[in-house]
Amino acid sequence: MNGWFYFLLHDLQQWLTDKGLPTAEARALVLGNMQDCVTCAQHQPASTLKALGQAIATPGTFTADGLAVLMHQPASASWGAACEVVLDALLTRSGLPGR
Repeated sequence: MNGWFYFLLHDLQQWLTDKGLPTAEARALVLGNMQDCVTCAQHQPASTLKALGQAIATPGTFTADGLAVLMHQPASASWGAACEVVLDALLTRSGLPGR
């Protein structure tokens, strides 16, 4: 699944460049934001990833505003569907009992 993240990161970078941010700066911003999330999660292993996000997405924040839009879009369903396709293929190829 890590390969998929490149496409998500690309889309975020492309959106920023479409809004006028130079490509190198857009890349640095996207990668820096991702690194911040990873570092934060690694330093708080007792917290779920969802809880870490909820701690940031408090009412009135830009994070909460954007999250409200994301929650009404099928993006998370698409990620889940992609994971299911890969899992099914892995189980089929490996011959392991699955579904």
